[in-house]
Amino acid sequence: MRKKSIKILIALSVFVILIIGVLLCPYFYIKTINVIGNGIVSREEILKAASLSEGNTNLYAFNSFLAEDNLLKNPYIKTVSFSRHFPDTLDITIAERKPCGYIPYTNTFLFMDNEGRILDAKPAYTQPLPVVYGLNFTNFTLGEKLSVSNPDKLQTVVDLSKLMDLYDITEDVIRVDVSNPDNIHLYVNKIDVVIGEFTDVNWKIGALSEIIKKLSPNDKGILDISSPDKIPAFTYLT
Repeated sequence: MRKKSIKILIALSVFVILIIGVLLCPYFYIKTINVIGNGIVSREEILKAASLSEGNTNLYAFNSFLAEDNLLKNPYIKTVSFSRHFPDTLDITIAERKPCGYIPYTNTFLFMDNEGRILDAKPAYTQPLPVVYGLNFTNFTLGEKLSVSNPDKLQTVVDLSKLMDLYDITEDVIRVDVSNPDNIHLYVNKIDVVIGEFTDVNWKIGALSEIIKKLSPNDKGILDISSPDKIPAFTYLT
């Protein structure tokens, strides 16, 4: 029994020595870091948040759980995963949240994704995305879903943004107005698009995507697609 205990102790000691050797051996220090999937968040921001740099961190001593927690504090980062490749390579795969529209707020624009989360707040918007009107709120928290007095309006905006993305017209729509949920309006260049109630909205956005292809940037008027039972009607304005 005593000999068996000694053998176990020796085996454990050898194992511990091997682990320490791996953790201290320069051979296993990360020499290559591949950042995959990022477009908005820079590689430098990602490495800084993860406390990483080539040549300074052991591949197996690297605390991926802590790094993940730190990275997910960035509102633009939705998910992150790490893959170690023997002996000295680390892959960081990022899935980002992307703005789908802007909400005016005091002297800033809030960048909102298609889940209703606020990603950023800036004095001006930077991409051709719709500006959203009609949401009532008093404050916001970066990275959190916007808390509005009428959640149904926010859900309408979220659903519309997903459909506009599906039909690839997000950059064509310059404004979304849900002030009256029974009379929703979109604006494409100089055209007021009457959506009406949030019913048959898949058909409405699909129809709009086809009509947009035939419109001129100089066209000005009102496009009524509020009912799938009626032919879309365009009224020119001068």
